[in-house]
Amino acid sequence: MTDFGRELRLWLLAVLLIGGGLVLTRTPDWHAAGEAFLIAGVLAVTVDRYVKLRLREEIAHDVFFAALGVHLPRELKEEILAISDCKLVRRDLFVTYKLSPHKNTMLVNCETQVAFAMHNLTDQSQPFRHEIAVPDAPSGCVSTPDPITFVKAQMSNGAVRYELTSADIVFDESDHGLSWGKEVRIPPHDSIRFWSTHRQVLPAEFEEPFIFAQPTIGVTVRVDAPREIEHVVIFDHRLGNDVESLPHDTWKIDAAFFANTLFRTVWKHVAVSEVQKPVNIGPRLRITPTAHETMQRTHRENQAG
Repeated sequence: MTDFGRELRLWLLAVLLIGGGLVLTRTPDWHAAGEAFLIAGVLAVTVDRYVKLRLREEIAHDVFFAALGVHLPRELKEEILAISDCKLVRRDLFVTYKLSPHKNTMLVNCETQVAFAMHNLTDQSQPFRHEIAVPDAPSGCVSTPDPITFVKAQMSNGAVRYELTSADIVFDESDHGLSWGKEVRIPPHDSIRFWSTHRQVLPAEFEEPFIFAQPTIGVTVRVDAPREIEHVVIFDHRLGNDVESLPHDTWKIDAAFFANTLFRTVWKHVAVSEVQKPVNIGPRLRITPTAHETMQRTHRENQAG
């Protein structure tokens, strides 16, 4: 029997008990029995129902904890339980890095575009804070005015919750940089799509980490850069070798990433005279002959890790 069928039978029983109790209370000889029927009907859909649901949750929790594996340390079991309790999951994350030379050859312009869908796994509305943080410029770099240029949120039915450009965005300042955030509520078993664009000026040789603030399933990374900016995308994941290489310097991995894990994008600006025809040695790395020795060492280190 389905959950709906069981719920319907419970409510029908409660209605019968309450209805019968109302009838019996009108008869002096059966007044006490009528009150008992009324109490039973009310308890059936309130306290009794709550106790059964709570008992079911506690049993499921204890059974799941015991079934995780008797050989696992308690600390690992607790981490797995914390993961199983997540209510929101991000899917189809698409990150585009647009790199271009800066007038200072020691710097690079970096525009980061992010798009994803946040899914609510529960049967209740859940809050989600769409937040973009831009850290202070690294030493030797310059800060970008209006670093966040675009943010948007759209419901699954096409309704736009908000769409802001740099003129509309109010930043929050902290000791480590600027940030913007807005909280929305995601309906039960539904999703909202989010977009953002921000700009930075970064060193010409740099490693940019992207840290997953939420559990994420499915990641695609694209790097748009001129030939003189060599770039590498490294997925720190046990399935990192299963990355799919797509056209236009795009890499995709259909895997789950836990919160607080990351992928890294590494680039290096070389002299135009040193640029030669690129050599593709795999989905994670795109190198040129001039950087062959350095990139091979990075590839070996990642495989060893």
